[in-house]
Amino acid sequence: MTDDAALVWAVVGGVGGALGAVAAIVALIYAHKANKKADASNTIAGASKNLAVEANDLSRESNAIAVTARELAAEANSYSHRAEAREVEHHDVRWDDGWLARNRGIYAVIKRGDDPAHNVRVTVEFDGQEQTDSVDLMEEEGGQIRFQFRSAAAAYAAELEKYQAHQAAVERHNSADRRLPFGTGLSPQITSPFYPEYHSANVRVTWTTALGTPKTWEQEHRLMTFGFS
Repeated sequence: MTDDAALVWAVVGGVGGALGAVAAIVALIYAHKANKKADASNTIAGASKNLAVEANDLSRESNAIAVTARELAAEANSYSHRAEAREVEHHDVRWDDGWLARNRGIYAVIKRGDDPAHNVRVTVEFDGQEQTDSVDLMEEEGGQIRFQFRSAAAAYAAELEKYQAHQAAVERHNSADRRLPFGTGLSPQITSPFYPEYHSANVRVTWTTALGTPKTWEQEHRLMTFGFS
């Protein structure tokens, strides 16, 4: 081969190598762009997946809110019906109170009426001493809740003794007056009347009807006596 031919082939080989390098560079550029597009596609796909998850969460929250709203509406409707029923509810319950046994200091609060009384709570205060009792249900007419005040029993015993002493004095006066001769103008000194001691008692009863309507009854005794006069 001549030197000219060798030079030509060398040049051709060099050009071919350069073209191959250029082609490789171009291929790398396009591969890089393809990778970037693939990454962008993956990013978009991930974002879409996240949006779908958020959309599902929002949907579940919306459903939960809707359920809660329905429950609240049903509860409000039920409360409205109960309130209407309470307004027209027939409820025959009344109360009495008083001493059941004065000598033992037993005080009673008595239920009257044909309807039941629920969640009954009774408080009785005698001369500043307070007692409370509760009963879940009282149905019968005449049902009682009793309290015992030992201070009342002691006060009763002391007043009874004073009353009996006064009665004995009155009897002695009457006997002496009957023995006086008529026309003398003389008469024993008249014994003063017996003045009982006064006590205070306050009663408070709270209860609910069959439909849950709250009720209250209160009674106040400012000038209570044990019946001596």
